Order: sequence, then C-alpha cells, then structure tokens
Amino acid sequence: MSGSPFTVSSGGNLAANGSGQTADLVGKFRILNGKPPRTGQTCAQTDLSCHYFDPSIFAAPLITSPANAHYGNTYRNEFRGPGYFNMNLSILRNFQLTERFNLQVRADIFGLTNTPHFANPNLTCPGSATTPGPVAGSGALCNTGSNNNFGVITGTASPGGFFGPDPGNRTTWLGQS
Repeated sequence: MSGSPFTVSSGGNLAANGSGQTADLVGKFRILNGKPPRTGQTCAQTDLSCHYFDPSIFAAPLITSPANAHYGNTYRNEFRGPGYFNMNLSILRNFQLTERFNLQVRADIFGLTNTPHFANPNLTCPGSATTPGPVAGSGALCNTGSNNNFGVITGTASPGGFFGPDPGNRTTWLGQS
C-alpha cells in the first residue's frame, strides 16, 4: 500500500495567525529509502543511508521583513511517506467425524511476513528563515542546524487494519469448531 502524504514545514514569521509555513524545494526531490537508525543512535546529516529523502533539497523561505513574507513553494501533502506491506494467511481443515458431525481445525496468521510499518520521516525544516542560503531566494538549507533528524524516519506507524491498528507484527490464532 502506498504511504501517507506529508508536508515539509519550515520556520519563518508569516505574520498570519493559524497559518503554517512550508519549505522551499530548491532541487529535485528524490527518495533515498534509507534505513532508520536503531534506537538510541543518531543519523549524521551527511550520511544519506539513513535518510528517507535527500534533505539538502529543502530550504526555509527567505523572510527578511514583513513586506516579503511568503509561503514556501511546496504544497500541503505534496509528498508520500514509506509504503507498507501486509500479508495474511488462513489454513483450515474439516474432519468428518460422523455423518452429522465434523471438526474444523483452523489457523489464522495476521502479518505473516512480520514487516514493520514505518512512519513518515521528521519533516520540520530547522533552517533559519532570516539567513540567505546558497540558492538564490531561499533561506538556510534544511540539512543544517541542530536538528540532525530532518528527513530521517524515527518511528513506526500503525495504519488501520481489519481488527484495528496494525503495527505489522505477526499474530497467530488457532481455533476449532
């Protein structure tokens, strides 16, 4: 299944209450499908093997005064997060005991592949919206600053399943009737 949509947000004073700022796209968007770091580990900005997308292509919109305040050039829900995969299996067998009675033995396995569902990456651009960046008309690039998790997946998702939230782990039911 496809992943959920996401918006890359950014800092910057728009002077518009209730309005969120989006980042500027200053390069070609490309998905890297990096592996999330293990619990307790961090991902360096230069290590693209743990980023879901290339973080160097986003920048904060350059806002130097209230007169030039503007939204970033990306849209709400423009990008898609990591997709997820699920496979279930049911096996059953009927045993004829007598003419009138039979016994059914059943095994149901949900999440057969035991594949986790990853959440969207961290999407808040930590770049300063008042510092000119290397790309004309943009603020500082989003892969700079103290937030070293921009573009990195740090959690799992539990999309809705038939029996409620589905974290992707394997569940086995055995039954008979």
